[in-house]
Amino acid sequence: MKRKILFSLIAVALTSGIAIKSQAQITTGNTILSVTLANTSAIVVTPVAALVFTSSADYTNGVSSLPSVLTTISTQPYSVTVYGTDDLIFGANSIPINDITVAPAVTLAPGGPTLTTHTIPKGVASPQKIIQSTTGSLVDAYTLTYSTPPGSADFINKPAGIYTATLVYTITNP
Repeated sequence: MKRKILFSLIAVALTSGIAIKSQAQITTGNTILSVTLANTSAIVVTPVAALVFTSSADYTNGVSSLPSVLTTISTQPYSVTVYGTDDLIFGANSIPINDITVAPAVTLAPGGPTLTTHTIPKGVASPQKIIQSTTGSLVDAYTLTYSTPPGSADFINKPAGIYTATLVYTITNP
């Protein structure tokens, strides 16, 4: 009986022009999006640089390397320091590491990092600051040129050979 009444009402509604509407319900929802930033910095240095003495003029005038590359990435202002872990060594012979100078260079807009040429100190206790940036950056690429002083007696009376030292570059955020 209930069915008959329901069907009758529907039939009456359809034939009499009464419109039956269905309305969608509008709802909203909220979420909180969080973005976590961490301070990060990194440094990449060309693994090998070479200074080559081949003539008497090289000993008299000093020599310079082909530029190598140092790249920094930092989300904050940063500085880069350098030091040598030891002197230049070849067998039992050595040349003081502080006879080598490192000169950073970069092509950036004015107001970029402060670059300072320094002799390379020996030991972790006395690193030299060669780059100081007051802003962070995605990638800064620097060239590093190594050189020796003209006429240094430290390169005289040494056996021919390849003298090596490890240089440590460190990036820090203030």
